[in-house]
Amino acid sequence: MSFRLATPLLLRSGRTGDITDSAIERTPEPEGDLHVNGYVWASLLRRCLDRIKGGKTLAAQIGKYQDKQGVSPLWCEATVAKLHATAVNPGIAIDRKWGATKSGALFNDELAIAGLPLTLRLTLFTPDSATADRWQTALFSALQVVHSGIENIGGGWTYGYGRLQVDSVKHAALNLADAGQRALLWDWDKISWKTTQP
Repeated sequence: MSFRLATPLLLRSGRTGDITDSAIERTPEPEGDLHVNGYVWASLLRRCLDRIKGGKTLAAQIGKYQDKQGVSPLWCEATVAKLHATAVNPGIAIDRKWGATKSGALFNDELAIAGLPLTLRLTLFTPDSATADRWQTALFSALQVVHSGIENIGGGWTYGYGRLQVDSVKHAALNLADAGQRALLWDWDKISWKTTQP
């Protein structure tokens, strides 16, 4: 899936580069690339599926590793993207108890600039083609939730950060009972993809 940042994305916060709880970070220097872990993507899709009609049962299956439902059928890879530039927004932390500035209250928010392309690679395991079709239909609807800006990634949602534009979706079905198709699993460049526009 190809996305583009529709708004800036909050990377980290704090004078010393403290990492936010959003699990969106920069890789160590000298590269300093944007790193979005697979949990962020799975969480986004789970929240979106939970919003669509008939999506709640599918959303409940994502990330269920040790309960009765077994292993999650949806696996999302981490995304690494080159950051050509970032912006820094200064801020002042407010003490919630007193409504006044905290001691040492100055901080900076580092933002990835809007327009940055991001790629999500995911694998969905289903027992049959009917279940696969159900998931595919639901995931396409979930992407409409993403595209509309209802669900975002990263922190600072109340400031409008982390909205994504869906550019295109490439998908393929593999029959893992077939050894030849099973060999293509996670070999992204050798798969014959179908492209769908949002």
